[in-house]
Amino acid sequence: MDAPRTALTLEPPAFYYDTLAPEATALDIWETEYSHVMDSSDAIVDWMASTGLRPFLGALATQSERDRFRAELRDRVASAYPAQIDGKVLFPFRRTFVIAYR
Repeated sequence: MDAPRTALTLEPPAFYYDTLAPEATALDIWETEYSHVMDSSDAIVDWMASTGLRPFLGALATQSERDRFRAELRDRVASAYPAQIDGKVLFPFRRTFVIAYR
């Protein structure tokens, strides 16, 4: 099943520039990283499960495998993004924006 391998892409701004420059008279490209304030690491995994995590969960054959995967992911998210003083978790979320002009 190749869907999870190709579901998410992360390209640098230069990729979009090189792809669009031949067709554009000008390009504006910028990146922003948002710090989403989340209630917990569980909330981060739940948010991910409703979007980019779907192809990965869909590739697993049973609910037991999906539950195990989510539990492992929760542990890793909790380790990578520790709670702040108030218990909330800051989750960095990078976005690339491109405007191409013709």
